[in-house]
Amino acid sequence: MRKVFTLILGAVLLSNVLSGQASKFEGGIFLGGANFQGDLVGPDLFMLEQTTFAYGLNFRYHLSHAFALRANLLHGKLKGDDSNFDRLKERGFSFQTPLTEFSVQFEWDILGKRSSISPYFFGGLGFTFFKPKTHYGDLEAKPLNLKKIDQDRKGDYATTLPTIPMGLGIKIDLSEKWVLGLELGMRTAFSDYLDGVSQAGNPDKNDWYSFYGTTITHRFGMKDTDKDKVADKYDACPEVFGVPSLKGCPDTDGDMVADKDDACPEVFGLIKLKGCPDSDNDGVVDQFDSCPNLAGIPSLQGCPDLDKDGIADHEDLCPTLAGLPDRGGCPFADSDDDGIEDELDNCPQLAGVAANNGCPLDTDQDGIYDDSDACPTEAGLASTNGCPDIDNDGIVDSKDQCPQEFGLAKYDGCPKAFSDELEVIDLNIRAVWFETAKVNINKAGTSRLDETAILMLRNPKLNLRINGYADSRGNDIVNQQLSEMRAKRCFEYFVSLGVKASRMVHQGYGESNPIGNNATPEGRRLNRRVEIELLNQQK
Repeated sequence: MRKVFTLILGAVLLSNVLSGQASKFEGGIFLGGANFQGDLVGPDLFMLEQTTFAYGLNFRYHLSHAFALRANLLHGKLKGDDSNFDRLKERGFSFQTPLTEFSVQFEWDILGKRSSISPYFFGGLGFTFFKPKTHYGDLEAKPLNLKKIDQDRKGDYATTLPTIPMGLGIKIDLSEKWVLGLELGMRTAFSDYLDGVSQAGNPDKNDWYSFYGTTITHRFGMKDTDKDKVADKYDACPEVFGVPSLKGCPDTDGDMVADKDDACPEVFGLIKLKGCPDSDNDGVVDQFDSCPNLAGIPSLQGCPDLDKDGIADHEDLCPTLAGLPDRGGCPFADSDDDGIEDELDNCPQLAGVAANNGCPLDTDQDGIYDDSDACPTEAGLASTNGCPDIDNDGIVDSKDQCPQEFGLAKYDGCPKAFSDELEVIDLNIRAVWFETAKVNINKAGTSRLDETAILMLRNPKLNLRINGYADSRGNDIVNQQLSEMRAKRCFEYFVSLGVKASRMVHQGYGESNPIGNNATPEGRRLNRRVEIELLNQQK
């Protein structure tokens, strides 16, 4: 008991020494038991018969709310007796080993915050000092083990060894200053001689020991109203739970800027910006940054200015060209080099004259500028490069032999003479004949098609159906293809003369619908044809 009183006295003296420190420090005593696992025990981890009284001092320094360093000085006695186990009684060994342990441990508070009940884990490194006192029983009764026993009795082993303590516990606040703890820890000393038995036991397995019991610790230091481990004397926010590194003041957003100094206390920010965020790292805090996701310059409220003309890009009509404020950030521009600024130029991409608002002249007012007008003094059409075409046949009057009559280019703008137009319309069917196995249009066929084309061009409401045929000689499939090709050839010829494709349909019918006797050469000639049917006639 003298040693227990000595430890308590030491704790009181330590309390006096640390009474002026902050409450990061705790010190107290350990009271409990020690137990042993080794050659002289059974499989049970704890046995009341082998438990001995243990005591010690402990000292804790809080690094944070979750982690602490602590130093332990523990003393106990390990013991074991074969008589406690049926399987070992015959051997008759027993031992007692006084053991002292000093260790430094790292402690992790699982909850990570100040709480009235706090479970924790610990682990560390230390040294153990022990000296076993072993009784080997009746040596005459075990002649076969005498050699091994003798080896253990004369064993050359260290009695000061490193140890690794590890375990768990729970702390319970009794008051602001006093804490009750319950703790269990296991140790290995990397030795099989804690009980003085190795060769006569199991030399392949090291011994273990444990301390378990109750700790009573005292929180040293000055008054800590908000219990944030910063004494009120040194706490800049003594009434509010805070962070020790910020002099006891809270930091809601965790940016290491105390809320009282944080311009943005609920948003993680930068210390240099008084705790406010700067997403684009341009030195302008987001809440005052008009372009928070684009790095810019402070003078433009954090917005970029690519052309460096002092106008933010999102307000600059010419963001890549340095310009003037009164021009919306654009420079003086004259794209067509006609001496008239683009802003005032009605034709900024065409060189013109000031008299025509920057556009080129159009003397004949036909909508085609003089520099592109083949007939600048005569009003014309875009399709004839600005030249007139009175009969609208696509041939300018200066080259049209019949400028007052709709005609074809192949006839110098004149129509091809043919029978009375109404008579042709009434006839309703015109035919073009082909040579055997040919699709080329002969001269006579061309003349017929020209007449029909003029008729179509003069009468825009007329449509055509073009039907192709073949004689009966040869393969049916080939004749079908031949009839289709003949109809298509006539269709393409009409298109080349200016008849719109949308006004015509063409189709091949092979050997069907003969108009001549396929048994005679003359009949077959008549059947190799394309018939042109005029639709939607005007009377």
